[in-house]
Amino acid sequence: MRRLTVAVLTAVVIASGCGGDATDADAGDITPSPTTTSPTTSAAPTTAPETATTTTVTKTTEPAAVGEWVVHNAEGCVCADGSDYRYMTWAGDPDKVVIFLQGGGACFTAETCEIGGPAQSFSHDITADLEAAQSGAFRRGLFDFDNPENPVGDWSVIYLPYCTGDVFLGTRAHAYSDDVVVNHTGSLNARKGIEHLIANHPNATNVFVTGSSAGAVPSPLVAGLVAEQYPDADVAALGDGAGGYGANPVIMGFLNAQWGIADGIPDWPIAEGIDVTTLGAPDNYILAVNQFDNLRVARFDDAYDSVQAGFASLFALSGGGTVLDVVLESEAYIERAGIDLPVFIAAGNDHTTMLAEDFYELEEGGVRWVDWLSDFVDGEPVTDVKCTDCGSPSS
Repeated sequence: MRRLTVAVLTAVVIASGCGGDATDADAGDITPSPTTTSPTTSAAPTTAPETATTTTVTKTTEPAAVGEWVVHNAEGCVCADGSDYRYMTWAGDPDKVVIFLQGGGACFTAETCEIGGPAQSFSHDITADLEAAQSGAFRRGLFDFDNPENPVGDWSVIYLPYCTGDVFLGTRAHAYSDDVVVNHTGSLNARKGIEHLIANHPNATNVFVTGSSAGAVPSPLVAGLVAEQYPDADVAALGDGAGGYGANPVIMGFLNAQWGIADGIPDWPIAEGIDVTTLGAPDNYILAVNQFDNLRVARFDDAYDSVQAGFASLFALSGGGTVLDVVLESEAYIERAGIDLPVFIAAGNDHTTMLAEDFYELEEGGVRWVDWLSDFVDGEPVTDVKCTDCGSPSS
């Protein structure tokens, strides 16, 4: 059992621009301090935290609370507007851990990134999510811990809220105008979750990384970072509701210039010689799985997901096809690279499943989604489930 030795005795370090160890916040006090209440875009720093900083992670000895969400300060990490970044944990089996990356849109222009503006296209304020979790509003779907069918009902959870407009891939602040400066530092925030994992779950045997919508895009990369630190563990990643974003090198190069995506791509041998500035969402699966033998991946999508359709059009990532067209094309693209990518494609135009009300009722072709997911999480072989009567883009 090498994990305690690696995580503690040899002082594992992972790249992080936030600096400092994650610290617990008062679980009952999630109101921003007066300096971060109702921030404006002009208040955001003009430079992101340094990406070259490394953080030494040591074992946390304080016992975790059981039966409640606990809020942690991510020291040095920020949201788009410069307010403090925080994340949540739920205590369960210490050796089985879920890392969940929340969704919430994305932005790439002064108009779509202006906080409070009419065209704002991403979520930036995590306070409401923290309050909702503590009130019990998140006790559904994957986080209905009392449901006996929940495949991770007794697992520990690291919940990473989303507030940076960069699908957890950015590493820098960007000035879209004199008045709109956005911290696209989602990649740095996500790594804080991995720091927490190493510090608090050094002997993890199973880690399930999943994210919905914007959080689905980086899930294989985050899982790869976990697999790198836990080579003896079973690490699985499932992207929920982002298979409809194709690979457009021109657009990704444009986004990289604003978000600093390339600086957050792990320096794995598999990436040597690859122009990481133009990689699309499907490439995240290829990089991570081809690098780590202990990493398994899968995807869930609704065939005509209306939210994906809107963002794919906004970011020119659809190639003129429907969501279903792109989902199938990107699946084939990933599998041509030698990746086994089982997919579950449901009929209709809903968006994401992990927190959906029908999480335990959804089925396609006689296969219940929760059964399929349970098999995948448990390491059992799963095959593609694809709707045959998928509806239509306007349904």
